[in-house]
Amino acid sequence: MKKLTILGITLISISAFRVVDDLSKYKVNIPEFKERIINLSSSTTFPGFKFYFTPELKKLGFKLPAAEQAAMARAVGLFAKSFINSVNFSKDYEKELKKNIQNTDPNSAEWKEQYANTYQGKLESTKNDITIAGYTDQVFSMQETILSSSKEALKEVESKSTDGISDDEKKMLTMMKQMYKNSIANAEATLKLKPMLKSNPAEFCKQYAKVLTDTEIQENIRNTKENNASIMEQYEEKKNYKANIKAQLQQFLEESANVDFDAKLVKVGNNNAQDFANLEYRDKSAIWKQSYRIGKPATLEFRKIAEEWLKEL
Repeated sequence: MKKLTILGITLISISAFRVVDDLSKYKVNIPEFKERIINLSSSTTFPGFKFYFTPELKKLGFKLPAAEQAAMARAVGLFAKSFINSVNFSKDYEKELKKNIQNTDPNSAEWKEQYANTYQGKLESTKNDITIAGYTDQVFSMQETILSSSKEALKEVESKSTDGISDDEKKMLTMMKQMYKNSIANAEATLKLKPMLKSNPAEFCKQYAKVLTDTEIQENIRNTKENNASIMEQYEEKKNYKANIKAQLQQFLEESANVDFDAKLVKVGNNNAQDFANLEYRDKSAIWKQSYRIGKPATLEFRKIAEEWLKEL
């Protein structure tokens, strides 16, 4: 089905060209075409054909002889199918699904650079902040509150039983424990610096900037890990691209089974827009309507490919 989607998109974009067996002669952008297939293969529902093409292309496309329209659809469809069945597709597909996973190693060059930049910014702001009357008193007072409340919260979380709770709830408890432990450590580190504020203000700024940086980087890494975990959960749900394609093919075949390609269109509204004369057709699915627009020759070819493909899957 994914294929069909891609096919539909590509078919429309090249519909003004003469049909030949080789896709390159249809002026198809092969790398872009492959990228679309990879992206669409993660969906379990047929996304629908897209019709983002100029009126000129649309007009020329409809002038193609029926046989040429069918041949074009066949060529596009078979290319998509062969690409998904290729040796490298599964690797490319996995790479696409995991492409947003980020590094979480604090000792990596990437995080070291971020740490250095963050520290420099915190140091400069701390130097300015300590000149503000009452600022440091507020900082220490706030950290004392954070320390007290975090200890209480940690105690409460640690007292919770894990018997009978889900794995997700266990993960949440573990995450909360670590969060409160980090808050306690950071608050204690800040409060230890209080005597240094008067004895060595310059060193205080350096040490306090380090505490602030540690806190921010820890938070960023934790958020990145959570995001990575979410990506992996989605990967597990979508990794079976053959099952996804099967579901799409079945949906396409069901919803394109009884398209009335002779349906009449009438003008509606004041902007020369058109809609079906038969009011029932106006409530048909997007697949039904888009199959109508693509035309009978192309739709029948796509259906043949879908039927053949389902047997193989």
